Amino acid sequence: MEMPLWSTPSDCGDGQSKVGRSESETKSEMGLGFAGAFWNLSAPRNSGRCLVTCSVESQSGEGKRGEMSTPQVKVLYSDDWFVVVDKPAGLLVHRNTKLDKHASRFVKDEAAKLLPGRELYTVHRLDRPTSGVLVFALDRSVNAASLQEVMGKSSCVKEYTALCKGLTPPSWSNTNPLTDYDSKKRVQREAHTDFETLAWYRDANDGLESGMQTSSGPDVKITTSLDVSLVRAVPRTGRRHQIRRHLSHERHPILGDTEHGKGRDNRFVRSKYNLQRLFLHAATLSFEHPATNEFVQFH
Repeated sequence: MEMPLWSTPSDCGDGQSKVGRSESETKSEMGLGFAGAFWNLSAPRNSGRCLVTCSVESQSGEGKRGEMSTPQVKVLYSDDWFVVVDKPAGLLVHRNTKLDKHASRFVKDEAAKLLPGRELYTVHRLDRPTSGVLVFALDRSVNAASLQEVMGKSSCVKEYTALCKGLTPPSWSNTNPLTDYDSKKRVQREAHTDFETLAWYRDANDGLESGMQTSSGPDVKITTSLDVSLVRAVPRTGRRHQIRRHLSHERHPILGDTEHGKGRDNRFVRSKYNLQRLFLHAATLSFEHPATNEFVQFH
C-alpha cells in the first residue's frame, strides 16, 4: 500500500510540489501527518519582539449542534485591560440566537468563570468552528473602546493556519471583493488576504474523483484521494468568513468546511483519516498594548 507523502516549498526551487519521504502509518495515524503539522504550529514561537508568548493546545471532537463534547477554554494571559484565551473549536464566542438559539455554552461565559469578579467585553470574534487565540476587554467599556481601536490599526496582525484542498502556490494574495452576508443589496466590500504555503501533503493515489456505483445511484462523484496544503493566512481586511471564502473561490477550500467546501472531500478525510473538524486555527494575534503602546504577540 502506498502512503501519503510530504514536501515543502523550500524543497522545490521551481515552486512545484515534489515527493518527499514515505510514511508507513495506520489509517488514523496517517491523518496525523498533516493534522499534526497543523497543531504543531500553535506551539510557542519567538518573534524577536514578543512581550508575552502563550501556547495554545486546542481540542477536537464535536458534540451535538457542533459544540465541543468537552470544551476547555484556557486563559493564556490577562492584565488590567484584557484577557487572551484559547478558544476551542465548536463553541460560539457569545450568545447569538441567529446562529443557534439552542446553544448553551459560550466562550465568553466559560472565560468569565475563570476570572471571577471581572467583566468581559467582546472586541474580537472567531467563527464557531475555528479554534485559537481570542481576546476580550476587561472591566470597563473604555478599555473595550481602546482595545477595539488598536485592533483596527494596520499594525494589528492576525495569522491563521489552515489545511486546504489541493496543492497551493508557495505564496500569493487574494484581493477579490466579498459580498456582505446580510446585505439585501448584495454590496461588495474590499477584501485582502495574504497566503503562504508551509507544506504540501501529496496523496500517492492518482485522481481526485471517480465515478462509481453507490447507494445514491450510478456515477456519483466521490473523493478517492486528496492532495492537501498547509497554509498560513493573514487577512488584511475583516470580512465574514474571509479566509474560508477566498480559499474556496480559488478551489482550495479548507478541509472540514461544511459551508464553503465540498461534502465529498469532507467525508473523505473523516472516513480515511478520522478528521472531524474545520481545519482553521487562529495561530497568532499581535497588536499594540492600549496602555503601554508596546507590541504584544500571543500564540
